[in-house]
Amino acid sequence: ILYERSRIELEAARQDVLLLGIGAYLEVLKAKEKFAYAKQSEENIKKQTGMEETLVKHGAGLTSDILQTKSQLARARALKVSMEGELRLAMNRFKAVYGFEPLEAELAVFDLPKNYFTDLPGSMDDFIEYAQENNPAIRVARIDVQTVNHEIKINKSSYFPTVNLYAEANRREDDIGVLGTRTEASTGVEMNYNLYRGGADLATIRASREKLAALHHVLGENMRLI
Repeated sequence: ILYERSRIELEAARQDVLLLGIGAYLEVLKAKEKFAYAKQSEENIKKQTGMEETLVKHGAGLTSDILQTKSQLARARALKVSMEGELRLAMNRFKAVYGFEPLEAELAVFDLPKNYFTDLPGSMDDFIEYAQENNPAIRVARIDVQTVNHEIKINKSSYFPTVNLYAEANRREDDIGVLGTRTEASTGVEMNYNLYRGGADLATIRASREKLAALHHVLGENMRLI
């Protein structure tokens, strides 16, 4: 049981590292796309501003329209600067996780994998069932419950007597000055029964039951979090 628990904890650690890596990658991808959108928005408004200025020069536009587009351009530039900072933060986190920062050529090909939904369960009920069966935290909690149940059974054994059957045989030759060979054999049954130990056994069982109740609570919480 302890080996299985350690194996699941190792698997959980691997999943945590994997999720950390996926999260860092997705943050860079999201920040890259947001920055690209802000940059394109700025370019579009620049073109619009140029068109408005041309119209005004030829007497076909309004000065108020130029002011409006320039205001929009200022907001677009501020958004681009903000998105550039967000991309830099995402890149720093990526470097902290992976140990390197992607080059511009590598960043350009960052994308979601194709058909990434094909291996996922078909419905929400299937999602929940799969998670409850395979989630490492739930599996560890179930093993802990199983372990404490076993401990309670062991602790309860102190209420029952122990019976030992033994057999002995001795062969003596010229022992303590007596010539010849002597063979001695004996068998017997020994029973031990604990009459009273100051309530220690009961206290141990109570503590194990309280621990079991707490573990059931942890298991239930993990199941609800799914």
